[in-house]
Amino acid sequence: MVLGLAPALALGASSKHHPAYNWTGLYIGGNLGYGLVYGNTDFTPLPDAASFMNLAPASLGSHATDGLIAGGQLGFNWQAGNWVSGLEGDFQKGPEAGVTSTPILQNNGTPYPSGYLRSGETANWVATFRLRTGLSPLYRLFIYLTGGAAYGSVAYSAITDFRPGGQYDYAAGYSKTRLGWVGGIGAEWVTDWNWSVKIEGLYYDLGDESTVANPDPNTNPPYQVGYHWRSQAGLLRVGVNYKLF
Repeated sequence: MVLGLAPALALGASSKHHPAYNWTGLYIGGNLGYGLVYGNTDFTPLPDAASFMNLAPASLGSHATDGLIAGGQLGFNWQAGNWVSGLEGDFQKGPEAGVTSTPILQNNGTPYPSGYLRSGETANWVATFRLRTGLSPLYRLFIYLTGGAAYGSVAYSAITDFRPGGQYDYAAGYSKTRLGWVGGIGAEWVTDWNWSVKIEGLYYDLGDESTVANPDPNTNPPYQVGYHWRSQAGLLRVGVNYKLF
């Protein structure tokens, strides 16, 4: 009789020591990582290139800003079998701004004797609201895809400066809140019953933005420079979550 109970007692002790983890519940956490903001800025002479012969249409391609990012997240998971799904919202700050510049080229392909083109772009902050869905194939491991909406404040700047040889500089700079999309992939591992660590890669796109710089509306025709920015970024971050219940 005693020998018959031994396997059952051993199985019970093992189950008590390694209970099955359930991802269902509310959690809160923080993250730290690396961000790369990149995109193109188009420079368009107005009213047209033929009239504005001192500026050929140009593009500053793939100017990039990189640096540390930090933020926090709040979410809820629901588990059914090995399948886990949930919603997560987060807020991210950084990285800082950077600029790219190049000499001015005229329509005939020769450099303008002075001046430069310069552009910059950075995300002041970005918030996302995403679905996370995937599998928990092993004990305490969750592998997932994620995607949803991105919302953020982007700072734009550009200048076409003909000085000192020319009279004008065509400058623009402002911040605007944009709505876009985000997607990525990640993995999370439970370290004990309430704490987990994760690694995550995200890509977001906050769309395009355009403006026109006109330093002297009294010229005939009114020479202007149109600017068009594209706003994308990649994030790689690690995080810690605490399961509240």
